[in-house]
Amino acid sequence: MLSLKLFWSFMKVGTLAFGAGDSLLPLIQREVVEGQGWLTMPQFTDAVAVAHTLPGPLTIKLSAFIGYQKAGLGGAVLSTLGMSLPSFAMMVALATVFGRYREAGWLQASLKGVKAAVLALTVLAFVQLYPHTITDSRMAVFGLGLFGALLLLKINPLLTILGAGILGYLAFR
Repeated sequence: MLSLKLFWSFMKVGTLAFGAGDSLLPLIQREVVEGQGWLTMPQFTDAVAVAHTLPGPLTIKLSAFIGYQKAGLGGAVLSTLGMSLPSFAMMVALATVFGRYREAGWLQASLKGVKAAVLALTVLAFVQLYPHTITDSRMAVFGLGLFGALLLLKINPLLTILGAGILGYLAFR
């Protein structure tokens, strides 16, 4: 049954996925595009774009979207549970340890390494998605303009996404 396969695949990703948001995209992409063949790379980048338009954790939205596309509502529910349960269990355990050892030097040093790893995973997601997302020079200029607006003008990300959708419609139709 596909819904159960979705559950186990997303549970595997949820168990191995460390970091947050875009830093997890390479792992999800490896599972759903390369491993299972459920999506093509262009379909995956479309799913990522759709997931970014809504509030909430990216991986939850992405697993629900992919699950729904492949197996309807049951697939969405089981994919989301598979993605969520491992991190929920690990977070409860980690919160216990963190509360007890918050000021310990070994924990603070470990967190510095983890932060560097998350940054590296985020850059990897950019490098892997870039060739499938920016397909011509107009899109490159458009993307750089949006990046500049976010960075320099500190525009709200939601307004950026909504505005980019409208501008994209006008510029690329």
